[in-house]
Amino acid sequence: MDFQDYLNATQQLLYDVHGHRLCPWDTETIAGLNSPQCLLPQQQRSPKPGVLLIHGLYESPYHLRALGDYFLAQDFLVYNVLLPGHGTHPDALLDTQYQEWIDAVQFSVNALRPHVDDLYLAGHSTGALLAIQQALRHDDIAGLILSAPALEIASPFRWGVPLLQGLSHVIPQCRWLTRQTETDLVKYSSLTCNSAYQFSQLAKQVRKDLKHCDKTWPIFMVATQDDKTAKCELMKTFFKQHADEDSEMLLFTRDFTHTVQDTRITLLDSHFEEEGFKGLSHPSLLLSPDDLHYGIHGDIKLYNPKFDHVLKRLDEFLPTYALTKGPSLMKESLATL
Repeated sequence: MDFQDYLNATQQLLYDVHGHRLCPWDTETIAGLNSPQCLLPQQQRSPKPGVLLIHGLYESPYHLRALGDYFLAQDFLVYNVLLPGHGTHPDALLDTQYQEWIDAVQFSVNALRPHVDDLYLAGHSTGALLAIQQALRHDDIAGLILSAPALEIASPFRWGVPLLQGLSHVIPQCRWLTRQTETDLVKYSSLTCNSAYQFSQLAKQVRKDLKHCDKTWPIFMVATQDDKTAKCELMKTFFKQHADEDSEMLLFTRDFTHTVQDTRITLLDSHFEEEGFKGLSHPSLLLSPDDLHYGIHGDIKLYNPKFDHVLKRLDEFLPTYALTKGPSLMKESLATL
């Protein structure tokens, strides 16, 4: 199966679940919002760059669309994958195994690799963790673009997840950490115990692999010290140990009293005067203020006011690719039908 077959099969699954219902803020369907994407560049660059986008736990490809649009504008070939168990209903995560997430990313990497010369991986949270997992196993990754890589959950209750997972086999109520009405069309609100357990096992394996790895990569990382989901200190430690000399980490913080010895780490103010902001949160780092759903005028305000600044710094991180004179490719999204 190639990536087009994967797109077609996944889109059909999503339409079977969501039908052709339109989302409330646009003319696009709910199935389309959750769909994986293939975005073809208008111009061919040399060498040919491509990027795989990997969303976070409980999220969908929608959360990385703004980043995908950025890469498309830079004439990258863009694949945006939907992780198994996501985009449909949270019940789908009751039995999903983390190896299925790894397999989906590996399939997408293998599908993208023949069409590009420089292969980048970009992910948020669990997606960033999966990007690191791939980079550990392959030597042809040109660079990593990581948003709040969830190397370990920040919650003090994380130690109880394996116990709940064991009890869930005999006590059905333990299968859920929370059960809520699903009001966000592109992200789950209900959390399964199994998904938290699978994430913890994945993170544990990646941390173990990193201990025995001396690899470095070109890394562009965005993180916030206001992160209540994943441990920011582990993100900084990973960056210091595995980012090459041309890497950069943008760290949003409200505390400028401490000094940063690593010149590759840039501190940015996470305090914004905009109404309702109390600091930059874990899920908002790669969401644009212009987003129809999460942006300034969206129904759920969850965005990064300095998103454009993040993209400008990403411009400086990425190599400059020369345009070739070959026939241009038509800009096309195979995800939105």
